[in-house]
Amino acid sequence: GGEFTLSNTNKLVRHYDGCTGLKTGFTDEAMFCLSASAERDGVEYIAVILHGDSSADRFAAARTLLDYAFACCRLVELNDGADLPMIPVELGEKSHVKLQYGGEQKALLPKGGEPEYELELTERIAAPVEKGQQLGTVYVNVSGKRVAESPILAAEEVKRIGFFGIFGRLAGSLIGLSVSYTH
Repeated sequence: GGEFTLSNTNKLVRHYDGCTGLKTGFTDEAMFCLSASAERDGVEYIAVILHGDSSADRFAAARTLLDYAFACCRLVELNDGADLPMIPVELGEKSHVKLQYGGEQKALLPKGGEPEYELELTERIAAPVEKGQQLGTVYVNVSGKRVAESPILAAEEVKRIGFFGIFGRLAGSLIGLSVSYTH
């Protein structure tokens, strides 16, 4: 009647907390193999076992790898949530450029010690500034050791002012006025 039964040979699916599946296999050369995945608290790991002596060995080895990962690693934010400062722009249509975090927003780090964040930024930049241009880096340190980094990017474009803009600023500074020029 077109019906069939599909059985899953990955025993961890039923017997390992958070197991999301993947694939078992066997060949004469590779022996008993397994790719097993598991997710807990928003973190997913994949264990790959090759050349297991038996089906039971591959499941035990995968369980050991996944247990190790969940016990020894954690997912942390690559920024401390603080607002980023603005960077002064020389000869720009705007006097400062806004910044944003770029790249990966989280990293897998060993457990133990609290992350410390170190921000390294360009002090000032000459226009033009491209949106997405790297202007710094945030470093993540745990127990004094650098464990991750992510770029800090320009959140907006800042065009270079032209002759009339420069002349207007110069004239304004000579007479004590604040003059802005945009085209």
